[in-house]
Amino acid sequence: MGAAMALALSPLPFLIALIPMAGGFLIRTLPRFLKRGQSVNEKFKLGGPPSNSFPLGMAVGFAVLPLATWIIGESVSVVLAYTVLFILIMIRRATAGLSADIKQRKKLFPVLLARLLYDRADI
Repeated sequence: MGAAMALALSPLPFLIALIPMAGGFLIRTLPRFLKRGQSVNEKFKLGGPPSNSFPLGMAVGFAVLPLATWIIGESVSVVLAYTVLFILIMIRRATAGLSADIKQRKKLFPVLLARLLYDRADI
């Protein structure tokens, strides 16, 4: 949803922000294609073990959006829209499932940091 909004608001900053997003995806996916001895079905299978690179790439990409928009000279309203989008995404990442982690008596700071960076409670 956030990527679609970013693309609709201003395509050029979205393409710039797509670089870290694609980088995170490729860091996760390329080793699967380079591994020998796998069938074609295994190489093109969706999913897999949790990755730190893809969620981090997404967070960096959404953080780059307001900066890229400001640098290329878009209107202030578009820069603010991207800033609000980034803040909303980070709030959602930080708070999704947080009550369950608190009930398990996990330490709050490491959980929040892992949620903000990697969109999950455990690193």
